[in-house]
Amino acid sequence: KRYTGEDFGSNKSGDRVTPQMVPKLAETHFPACMASLQNTLQHTHHLKYKARLQYGLFLKGIGMTLEDSIRFWRTELTKRAETDVDKFDKEYAYGIRYNYGKEGKKKNWQPWDCMRIIMENVGGGENHGCPFRHHEGKILKKELESAGLKSADADAIMRKVNEGHFQVACSMHFSALHARDLTTGVVNHPNQWYLESRNMLGNQGGNDGGAHHANIKTTHVNVYKKTLSGGGGSSVADDNAFLDAMDDSDLISALDATS
Repeated sequence: KRYTGEDFGSNKSGDRVTPQMVPKLAETHFPACMASLQNTLQHTHHLKYKARLQYGLFLKGIGMTLEDSIRFWRTELTKRAETDVDKFDKEYAYGIRYNYGKEGKKKNWQPWDCMRIIMENVGGGENHGCPFRHHEGKILKKELESAGLKSADADAIMRKVNEGHFQVACSMHFSALHARDLTTGVVNHPNQWYLESRNMLGNQGGNDGGAHHANIKTTHVNVYKKTLSGGGGSSVADDNAFLDAMDDSDLISALDATS
């Protein structure tokens, strides 16, 4: 289902998020889907294409400029011995500029909403998607408890995960961390989660920007409910192998042809 809610394609808060700010922000203000990507990037200095797309558009939406985004990704990805600056410029920089509308269709691409993230196919070795849907149950519960949640809160969240209510589980995660609920009750977008975490929605108040950001509006929520179905595993594996063989400019050209 196409997202028709709030436009997060531009910086709603007016704040600038620099590369140096990201690790600390991720610890407190990123939803699980983005905190997980930041954690993987910090430890492995690599994300596959779909993860870079999901995370890069999120960072754009919270206030990272194109120049800072290139610097952020260059710094992390070139920490791997096999990726030097020349390889980064050749294989990765184009995709970053594309996200900001400077290449290809020159479109202001939107950060992914919850529905898009939940509906993604995630294969072996990939890190994008929604942790509440795509992470194995025992690992997810350990991640929740490692983030400081009480065992009772983690158990309540896992019950919703097992029922297929992934957005409800994510919203309960927000409530457990912040001791307050989201203004919409259920999360609809990772960028909404971030803004509410930082008290940047105008109807929240608080001392972290509330009145200054009164122009930011909330919207109704489209909620995903899992339905059980089988099959599809081999096609996902085939798709992943195909994507792995392409660099960002090849992948983006393929996406352009189908969008």
